[in-house]
Amino acid sequence: MNGALEIDDDLYPAILKTIPDPPKILYWRGSLSKNIFDNCLSVVGSRKITAYGERVVEKIFFDLLPNTTVVSGFMYGVDSKAHVQALRRGLKTIAVLPFGLNYCFTPEQKTLHDEIIASGGLIISEYINSSGPKTWTFLKRNRIVAGLGRVLLVIEALERSGSMYTAEYAHKIEREVCAVPGNIFCDTSKGCTQLLKTYANIVSSGLDINNIMHKDKIQLPFEENIEKINLKEGKEKNILRALSISPKTIHEMSDTLSIPIKIIRNIVMLLSLEGYIYEKEGVYHIRT
Repeated sequence: MNGALEIDDDLYPAILKTIPDPPKILYWRGSLSKNIFDNCLSVVGSRKITAYGERVVEKIFFDLLPNTTVVSGFMYGVDSKAHVQALRRGLKTIAVLPFGLNYCFTPEQKTLHDEIIASGGLIISEYINSSGPKTWTFLKRNRIVAGLGRVLLVIEALERSGSMYTAEYAHKIEREVCAVPGNIFCDTSKGCTQLLKTYANIVSSGLDINNIMHKDKIQLPFEENIEKINLKEGKEKNILRALSISPKTIHEMSDTLSIPIKIIRNIVMLLSLEGYIYEKEGVYHIRT
């Protein structure tokens, strides 16, 4: 499906309306739904992604909560890696184009375009039909990438780059900015290093991202109230009880409760999303 979404339409993403210059119309193709914009993680980075950068995307995306929507700019390097990895992890993804939806794609872009559509994702642009890219359309597109996200993640970036512009814009519109530490001898790590020295959160896993994205969802499961919490599985309450005694890693929870690590991992992701627990340096704590 495809269409045009005007700023006053019900399905227009509310979070995008909060930026200084939201697009009046978004042209879209794919599966448009209101909840696809609910928990967006915007990902930016160098077009010259390194092997390290590729491994970083794979590692971080492995632990992202399943309701996360990955937003990126569809270009080569970090952008395309983010879209592809989102598809592999079964996450929804939104590609923001710096040109019209009917612009002539390269074969690689056409393949990615079709995979995003087939997966239930979304392709959007503020440019009509076959409008081609200009130098300024890339930077203008980046405000949409930043504006859609609750969090902006910078994987790799040069000190002077579109990714750094997007990070600065995201910071100005009061989005959380995160960056990954990199090799100090690599030019594409210098942008992230600069961000980490100023305002960016340091992240090294998807669990870090989950906690930052959902830190506002705080509830108070004290021991005497655990039975009152509306959870579907008894294992969830057992994990809360174990954590109310002392913080634990996933492996420690598995050993203590005799629950397979794979099941523990899935449950703690859900409990983190609901705000019952949080993770710090690989150790899970109950919120009190």
